Amino acid sequence: MSTFAMGRGAVFAGALTCAVAFGATGCSGSKSSSSSSGSTGITTAGSASTTTGTHGSSSSSSTTTTGSSSTSSTTGSSSGSTGTTASNSGSGSGSTTSNGSTTASNSGSGSGGSTGTNLNAGMTANDPATFTSPFDAVASPAAVLFSAISTADGTGQVFAASPPVSGNALEINAVTQGNVLVAPAALAFGSDLSFSTVYVADPAGNNGLVAGNANFDHGAIFTFTTSSGASTPTVVSGTEGFEPTGVGILADPLGGDDTLIFTGRDPVSGSWGLYSMDAAGGNGATVLSQQGDLVRPSNIALDSLGDVYIADNDGTTTSIKLFDGTAIGTIASGLKTGWPTGLSLNADGFTLDVAAIDPATGKSAIAHVDTTGVNPTTFTVVGTGNEPAGLHGDSTGTLSTFVDGTANGGTVFVVAP
Repeated sequence: MSTFAMGRGAVFAGALTCAVAFGATGCSGSKSSSSSSGSTGITTAGSASTTTGTHGSSSSSSTTTTGSSSTSSTTGSSSGSTGTTASNSGSGSGSTTSNGSTTASNSGSGSGGSTGTNLNAGMTANDPATFTSPFDAVASPAAVLFSAISTADGTGQVFAASPPVSGNALEINAVTQGNVLVAPAALAFGSDLSFSTVYVADPAGNNGLVAGNANFDHGAIFTFTTSSGASTPTVVSGTEGFEPTGVGILADPLGGDDTLIFTGRDPVSGSWGLYSMDAAGGNGATVLSQQGDLVRPSNIALDSLGDVYIADNDGTTTSIKLFDGTAIGTIASGLKTGWPTGLSLNADGFTLDVAAIDPATGKSAIAHVDTTGVNPTTFTVVGTGNEPAGLHGDSTGTLSTFVDGTANGGTVFVVAP
């Protein structure tokens, strides 16, 4: 495998050792640290399923018994009392008889019950025994998904971090397996509301699974689902060899296939650029913009109109650029960031949050960039590290995920944007 010199830890003050020496290709799975700062968390409204349990009785010619069972979010009535619980058990008495054989039926006390734990600002994922060097993180209503290096075998993997029963330490489990991912730099959910389809941009991913692929280990966009335990990511056909570093999803308003928007390097011309293609793959990538407009693009953020915000590094500092469907312009420059550089459009629609280094403290922080240019950029320090990486807002606009590659060995934060 060739080493993709794009390092989190190179001139970006970033977080990966996919060392980024500009102009080189290849990437290795571990990252070296450099200077960066602060991190923030994200708040996501959790969801609890609610099912109504019933209390029923029927009689036949035999014995009637009172039985109990658990239901999810139950309304039970017994002795005239009712109660509703979310994702819990309730009780009520019910009886069913059938020709001498007794079957226990619905159950529960109609009193209250506890609600499932939701994601909240202040929660963190940190477990050096399980992962190191986190790259990016996205939040669904139920969990945070983040990419990192597995401590067990050094492969790139995606992990799910779920809210704990108590406290702020998220519970971590791998949702991918195998040795396909190497440096999973960026994550994006598909547009389906189940949050079960995930896309991964990996500039050094092992796409040798594609027979006869001449672009082996120049990365690809990968996809997997979270619906059936840990799965092996598969290549989105047509993205092989692009060394992709950022990915986003544009939904079809008519319900058709999603469109992938990604940054990477054209495997033929070698030019860094912004590309699009059908998320189902197979039709080839369309060039939206190439070198001349972009120097070394990292992650992206999309607004509701389909405009694309791009973090672009010139070897010293990072600029934030906007592709409006026609041309690319610069809206902010001079930021010190890590690699990958995470960014997310705030719920107000005009503030862009960027994972950066606070110039006053040298710590990882969220840089709040006014895309209208009216207000100066401000910084909110997150944690105590100095290697900012991924940053995403959740679907509700109330929480953000922030990744720092050095904080306590690598930490994913959930923060209020």
